[in-house]
Amino acid sequence: MSDILTIGFMIHQIDNEYTSELLKGLIPAAKELGINLVILPGQALNGEYYDAVYAAYEYQNNIIYEYCSKDDLDGLIISAGTLNSFVSENTFKKFVDRYRDIPLITLESKVGDYPCIRYDGSGMYEAVSHLIQVHKLRRIGFVSGPKGNADAYSRLSAYLKALADNGIAADESIIAYGNFSEYSMEAVNEILSSKNGIPEAICFANDTMCIGGYKVLAEKGLVPGKDILITGYDDSETASVLEPPLTTVRSSAAKLGYTALKMLCGMIKGTCSFSDTVPDSRLIIRGSCGCESGSIKTIPETVSLREYTMDTVRKRADEACGTESIKLLDNICCLFGDAAEMCTDFSEKRAKELLSRLGELLEKGCLNVIGYVNLMSIIDCIEAAAIPKCKQGSEAQVQEFLRRMERQIYSFDFHSLIAYDSDFNNTIFMLNNIAKDMTLYADDETDCFYSIFHKLSHMGIKSSSIFFYDEPVRHRKNSLWEMPEVISLMGSQEEGWIDIPKKNNRKVPWKDIFRSNLVPDRPRISVANIIASNEMQYGIFICEAEPNKYRFIHSIVSQLCTSIRMNLLVRSLESSLSEEKTHNALLSEISMTDELTHIYNRRGFYYYADQVLANPTNKGKYAYLIFADLNNLKKINDIFGHEDGDYAIRQIAEVLTDALAPKSIVSRIGGDEFAALTVTDAADYSEDIFRKIKHAAGIRNELSEKPYNVTVSIGIHTFICSENVSIHDFLELADNALYEDKQKKDPDIMKK
Repeated sequence: MSDILTIGFMIHQIDNEYTSELLKGLIPAAKELGINLVILPGQALNGEYYDAVYAAYEYQNNIIYEYCSKDDLDGLIISAGTLNSFVSENTFKKFVDRYRDIPLITLESKVGDYPCIRYDGSGMYEAVSHLIQVHKLRRIGFVSGPKGNADAYSRLSAYLKALADNGIAADESIIAYGNFSEYSMEAVNEILSSKNGIPEAICFANDTMCIGGYKVLAEKGLVPGKDILITGYDDSETASVLEPPLTTVRSSAAKLGYTALKMLCGMIKGTCSFSDTVPDSRLIIRGSCGCESGSIKTIPETVSLREYTMDTVRKRADEACGTESIKLLDNICCLFGDAAEMCTDFSEKRAKELLSRLGELLEKGCLNVIGYVNLMSIIDCIEAAAIPKCKQGSEAQVQEFLRRMERQIYSFDFHSLIAYDSDFNNTIFMLNNIAKDMTLYADDETDCFYSIFHKLSHMGIKSSSIFFYDEPVRHRKNSLWEMPEVISLMGSQEEGWIDIPKKNNRKVPWKDIFRSNLVPDRPRISVANIIASNEMQYGIFICEAEPNKYRFIHSIVSQLCTSIRMNLLVRSLESSLSEEKTHNALLSEISMTDELTHIYNRRGFYYYADQVLANPTNKGKYAYLIFADLNNLKKINDIFGHEDGDYAIRQIAEVLTDALAPKSIVSRIGGDEFAALTVTDAADYSEDIFRKIKHAAGIRNELSEKPYNVTVSIGIHTFICSENVSIHDFLELADNALYEDKQKKDPDIMKK
């Protein structure tokens, strides 16, 4: 058993802004402590969703909570505020009680006698008081979180207390209940339709609901900060990018996560006792409440420009969590403090030194601590405060220095976005190939999983494991879940090193799955996701990656689910074919033909391709394996609809059929992906094939009346025909060639 602590973290979803903020604290704490952090993103208990049809099977994700046991976890952090929104206090208490034998802490909401780290309503009280006392408002609406949610109740209570303390009676007609998501527009409409008229301001119980609120106001022609004042709560990344920027309460979720993990580990090791903790919160003034955002007030005579600037940086910055972030924030404060001071006595040599320091801090990640918008705002503050104090005649030099700082920040951010975009495209390409690999290698389990883990590694997934049940398990909503005694480890990947266990060595007790991937034994931050589709549970996917990859985990799991279902269907069909011999020919033809394009499907391609290669008359001839990929299908679907998407797919099928020799085997192997095989006596025929396919696509675009181009990426691999080779031997080589051409595609689909 490892001496490294393993801590679980239960949260509602992983790909949302609030979870990202929590992880900004949890991850640095885990790294400092040298522990394993297992993120367990399920769903809220008995959750209700904006799109009920789409979310009908979201309950399946909550099975991940069943895997939390004292045998596999040393401690547990539960984000109570995100899990308990749709259940009673008593029901949620029973849920938490299931883990009473594991040291645990709850976040956001107090549950029974369990230790809790949460914010009180003092920040909301300050926000409402600001509207009353500074802006002289009397009619202030409130969009709360769900009824029964402790966090929502705390903020609503603070709102009501602020009204009462200022002698204002609460108006129930301008209090409504949202669900802490951007899809709380109905609550906003309810307030705006009040029988007593539109209120002067609306306070939201979190920033995310403000996104929907801004949309509703725009539809009604109301401008936040002018026609109606708005405040939020959380100071999330959303707050500074809304227009106008959102006045909100800074209650750092990162600080919650950081503090919780530090304290929980201290409790486990016996180095500290725990008492409930309420971190400080404060109001951040921006334009949505009618105040001037980032304006410069008179600097007190007792405060130097350097001190004033450093204080401004700290006020603009997010809560820095962790030793490295705090150190980086200190360096940022010093840099801009020095820059402000230098502006009053300008020196070109000193300016160059400061720009060099800025470059170093950008490389170290200062944008992650303070953000692009805030950095630009700080430079504006320096300019407004320093120019009046400049030596006469140096104003132009100071302004040019500040513009150079801005250009350096902009350039770094721009190149970071380009790198991110490139990484994003590569990730999507690899992601799209996961399902293809599971179908291409359906007959060879080892090759199948090897290829999947290879793709995951190239996506930037540092390590990963896939566990399957021996047979899919049907799990209906509100039914009891019975844990299997064991689960099979189908394979794992560790920094590119792939291990596929033999069938007789795959069984793992379910209570060990969070520790079973610790080879070599080192601390890591992993995300565990249920692999499920509709009512069927297939297993668990665990991976370790940088947080910017977390948004893709759901898509990876979806690809695995789709592939599993397809493979099961193929196996069922194959079984039926063997049992129903009288219908064999008809079923074979159906099973080998793609319904949309009427060319071969994946099954038909591999069946006939191997026959061609093994044919004695083709021995020694050159075989050209072609992989083709329709470019920009998602854009065509999004802009013109799925009927046009189907049209584009059929066009590529016809392009390949037209461009290749009559006896070539052309197939659609899935989605927007095609494969073809042509055999000829000619060597060095690849360039001709490439040119003919591109030319055929170009001709069809010229003749088409569609406003967009249908283009294709191509990968070709050449080999010699023989009865000893199989088409499967060359798939990866053709796939790699396709990837190279895919990088050159034009993202613009519209005709000029």
